[in-house]
Amino acid sequence: MAAGQPKGTIMRRGALLGVVMVVVAGACGGTTTAGPPTTGASGARSSSASDTTVAPPPNVTAELLTLSDMPTGWSVDNSTTSGESEPACLKPLKDHTGSDASATVSFNGNANGIPGIKEDLAHFPGGAAAALARFDAAISSCKTLTVTDAGQSYSGTIGAMSFPQIGDESHAYQASFDVKGFNLALDLIIARRGDTAMSLTYEDLGSPDLTQVQQFATTAMGRVTSA
Repeated sequence: MAAGQPKGTIMRRGALLGVVMVVVAGACGGTTTAGPPTTGASGARSSSASDTTVAPPPNVTAELLTLSDMPTGWSVDNSTTSGESEPACLKPLKDHTGSDASATVSFNGNANGIPGIKEDLAHFPGGAAAALARFDAAISSCKTLTVTDAGQSYSGTIGAMSFPQIGDESHAYQASFDVKGFNLALDLIIARRGDTAMSLTYEDLGSPDLTQVQQFATTAMGRVTSA
């Protein structure tokens, strides 16, 4: 840990990063299993003349970033978060409507949990573009943010960020929080390829390494094949 680095909240990713990234996951999240077959008035499965079988949801878990995609020294983050509250303007992002499969993974750059990255993938049959539009509308409505962790509130700002396009469509944002005199920044990237949507959140003290963020985002989208 660098000299003067604040302890407590900033030492564990379960604080501000967990709050914001759980919300981001909501934008692309959903159930991991296919829903029940469509039924008609009689309760029997409806079918076309050819009795076309509905395709099962893709295995988006296999398309997530892996440890081999991380720099040397990074590790899988299996921690959980609790006792936190997300900004009110981001709560609509928890709408999972339309997703039939989703998966998530997180990694830490060191034992302190900073830098850290989280990726969420979800498959929206015919609806990934709409999912991204919902997220963009929600995040664009936020200018200032307040999150609470362990009874302590932290204020920050968020806005659009310039970033190279990845996939068929993408948007980028940066959030910045003042935590005990230190700047905690989060870069958020949302994108889609076909019907698969992705959100990527990268956290670091000071200013995140945009070259590293771009590399992560490009690699992550390159693994998405269930378009």
